[in-house]
Amino acid sequence: HSIVGGVDNRRISGGQLKCVNMGLELAAEPTVLFLDEPTTGLDSTSALATMFSLSRMCHLGMTSIMAIHQPRYSLFTLFDTVLLLGKGGRTVYLGSARGAEEYFEGRGFERPAQENPADWLMDVISGEVPNAKIKEFQPGMLPQIWLDHKGEAARSGVDLHAQRGRPMEHSDDYAVLAHKLDEEWNQIDQDGDDAMGANELADLFVRCARIAPGREVISDMMERMAGAGATMVSKSQFLRYLCNLHGDIAKDAASHVEGHHVAAGAEAAASPAKGAVGGEKQGSSSPRKLGASDRQPPAAWAQFATLTSRALVQSWRMGKYRAYFLLPPACFGVLLALLDAHVYESHLTSLGGLVRLHSFMVVTMAVFCLNIFGENQLLLKRECENGMSLAAYFLARASVNFLDMCLIAFSTTAPYFIVRQPQVPYWSFFLPFLLLAFGASGWGYCISTSVSRAHSSFIATVVLALFNGFLHPVGMEVFHTGGFAEGLWSCLSLGRWAIQMHFDTAYRLFRPIPADSALTADEQCLLDANIVVLRSRDFAGVGYWWTGALAMLLIGVVMHCLAFACLSWRHRGQRK
Repeated sequence: HSIVGGVDNRRISGGQLKCVNMGLELAAEPTVLFLDEPTTGLDSTSALATMFSLSRMCHLGMTSIMAIHQPRYSLFTLFDTVLLLGKGGRTVYLGSARGAEEYFEGRGFERPAQENPADWLMDVISGEVPNAKIKEFQPGMLPQIWLDHKGEAARSGVDLHAQRGRPMEHSDDYAVLAHKLDEEWNQIDQDGDDAMGANELADLFVRCARIAPGREVISDMMERMAGAGATMVSKSQFLRYLCNLHGDIAKDAASHVEGHHVAAGAEAAASPAKGAVGGEKQGSSSPRKLGASDRQPPAAWAQFATLTSRALVQSWRMGKYRAYFLLPPACFGVLLALLDAHVYESHLTSLGGLVRLHSFMVVTMAVFCLNIFGENQLLLKRECENGMSLAAYFLARASVNFLDMCLIAFSTTAPYFIVRQPQVPYWSFFLPFLLLAFGASGWGYCISTSVSRAHSSFIATVVLALFNGFLHPVGMEVFHTGGFAEGLWSCLSLGRWAIQMHFDTAYRLFRPIPADSALTADEQCLLDANIVVLRSRDFAGVGYWWTGALAMLLIGVVMHCLAFACLSWRHRGQRK
């Protein structure tokens, strides 16, 4: 298995990516599937196999409508209906694929013996092929010629859509099987002799069918392929045996259905050198109809488990990139600790360094979280339309992302704690940062779901730097007068409550302050002011530390709820 990758880091080929895209759409069980050049980037055999698979899906009631460029004739004749458009988007033919050549030859166009009929049709529509019956032929005459023919067919009772696309033939089966077998065979046959023994043949079955047949089964199959007593099987013998199974056990159950229908068409561009093929379906019947309405999505809790597992796998695959966003916070923590200890020479009870550390972490974590719900909006839209619970998706992504928030908090605080050595237990030093991470992630989610992605980084930086940095309430009594300013910043500033938790811990541990660490007059004045400011809010008598913890937890919950509300509003009308 290979990782698909993304736009900047593609891990599979263009053809494989196109097959993945089609598989994602088919997983939703659509009743109508629109495809734009589904065979582009595929080799001829893979394109034939893809079209045959889509043709078989029509047995289940699915309609395929597609545009396709320069199809090989064996692929072109698989379509039940083709629509050819001339200049101006006017219809020049609408009928069976196998009847298109007969129609145009009957109107005076002659196809060279060795030319691909599909390419010849494009040349006819573009005016590159002369007409033996109309001396001054112009491509603009084709729509009227078609209307005349359609009128004659209606008066005579001829059904233009009676002829269906051809079924898959033995030669097609052989070509598709040979192509697929080559891909897997070369992975097992390391010596390149185009022959396999019993052990290699067992490995081939495990690789292709995910089953491990017993030795008796392998021996029996080798005798059937290569004869009695055979110890080696060649690729041609293996392939011939598979094709011979077609008449025994590989009959399609859908052969009992009276009919199936695939639609395609062709459109000629204004330029004579360019053309396109597209189509539509008139209708079909089958014993079972596909459609999202036929299936019920799993319960929300089951979706949460699945989405969490998916998010964990995606997070694990990005593990090697974590150094890129864990190393800078660690370096900043070391730098800030060195500045506090040797440049500012602040006392251990001083909160200036923690204010800077809080401001950095709030902004960094909020910006980091902008991509969690700001990206992949088209994918989220499609999943919501197919019954995915938006609440389960939000909780799963937020839960897994919080693990990264914890890593960022640890990578920032641990170096700072080791270098600065604040003489407090690390758990009491670290817990406020965990709550800070929870609140900052809520801010990031809320901003990313409420504003455009192009402006979210700028808005997050300005808003969070304002509330948690430039206007931080440490030492500013105006924020604690009980007025509007205190209410506003108490509701929006995470750093205001994180500082209260850190200050309360340090105040209780260092009271009375040791004699060997006497404060200067300025430090004592600042300490007295902080005591008034940061030990003046105690909710319901739970203590200053717990008041700060509950306040940050409440801010985080509220911001997460607002983010979910904005996400729900953005995807309103898309959920079932």
